[in-house]
Amino acid sequence: MLTKIIKFKKLIIAAIMMSLMGVGCSKDDDATKPTTNNDPFTFLKVGNELEYYNYYYDSDEIRDTMKFRINSENNGFFRVVQIFQEDLDEIPTATHYCYWYTNNNGWYMSFSFFPAEIGDTLYLPHNCFVGLKYKSFNFGTNFAEIISVSEKVTVPAGTFNNCIKVREYHPNDSTIVVDTYFHKDIGMLSGNSGKGIMKLHSKNF
Repeated sequence: MLTKIIKFKKLIIAAIMMSLMGVGCSKDDDATKPTTNNDPFTFLKVGNELEYYNYYYDSDEIRDTMKFRINSENNGFFRVVQIFQEDLDEIPTATHYCYWYTNNNGWYMSFSFFPAEIGDTLYLPHNCFVGLKYKSFNFGTNFAEIISVSEKVTVPAGTFNNCIKVREYHPNDSTIVVDTYFHKDIGMLSGNSGKGIMKLHSKNF
């Protein structure tokens, strides 16, 4: 009887030790894993529309507007109509087209149905984690770094959680060019348009 009790106690102690070891390993693994934001790009659907207002730097004054409408899809390439409007009360001043698509690296924009080394822009990688650096433009103007994957961002279209903050740098002197904010289910929330700060004003999905 005493032998059975001793064996039983040994089994319990062994079970507790294994449990503690398991918990310890789990904590160590979690500590070494980067915080990621790797949801799919669910906004890439025909019919979805995003409207941006372009503001002057350091001002609430609207400079112009830009609307992106995904109007067709062909083999994973989404044809996007870009409608520019300099005055909200006037008819659109220009219309252009581009293509959005994804591959193993992430979400891209191209001006051609066939991706080329020159002209494609990597907006956002698939597996975003803090510290990830990547070349945002294939023709070599800037490089980008993921600064955060859990930002709370407010734009005219609303407030969004779990957003990704991307910082772009000049390639030669590491000067910060712009901070851009993305959401995997929406696309870009705000960023530099070249003339001012673009902010998402509305969406239809």
